[in-house]
Amino acid sequence: MTTVTAEATKTCPHCTRDLPVSAFALRKRGGESRQAWCRDCINVTRREAYARRNR
Repeated sequence: MTTVTAEATKTCPHCTRDLPVSAFALRKRGGESRQAWCRDCINVTRREAYARRNR
């Protein structure tokens, strides 16, 4: 028997992709709440900011 589990999804406002909730980091002070942007968008944005600061 195959068990199908549907993981909750959330839309990233930056890339507009519909992703599983696990693709969003937990907020430091939010307990169970998640970041608004997905991990991929946050990482890209942080790399770009680092590159601008350290030319």
